[in-house]
This record gives sequence, structure tokens and C-alpha cells, in this order.
Amino acid sequence: MAEKLCFSTSLYRRDAIDAAVSAYHQLAAFSISSEKEGEVIVEIDKIHPNFAAVLVDSFCNHVLFETIVRYRKEQEGQSV
Repeated sequence: MAEKLCFSTSLYRRDAIDAAVSAYHQLAAFSISSEKEGEVIVEIDKIHPNFAAVLVDSFCNHVLFETIVRYRKEQEGQSV
């Protein structure tokens, strides 16, 4: 059964989600869609059995990490 994750675009960046999918694509099947404005829906299916217990949480952490890195890169050189 597929895991369905909802990422709010007020916090998470779409390019960060795409980067996480790229990083994890060999461990599961990913499907990305936007059901409504302001959300990105990611369905994860066919998770490799060796990673079933940790993949979803690790994926979510990776999306957050990628989002932070990308926001920081945008802010380089700009005073806060």
C-alpha cells in the first residue's frame, strides 16, 4: 500500500521535493502531484524491504534538509 505525504508549499519547496525524490528513487517508486494549491502530494510505493521501516521518515527529513539548503543559498550575500 502506498504512503501518501502532503507537503505544504508555505514551508517546503517543490525543487527540494524533486531533489529528495531523485536521491531516493532507487529505494522506492515515487509519484508527485498537486491536489490543491499550496500542497504537493507525494505517494511512495514499492519501498525496498530493507528500508521499509525508515524510508518515509528519512525521505521527509531529506525534503526539509534540501529546503533549508536552498533557502540559505538564496540568502547568501543578503543582510537579514
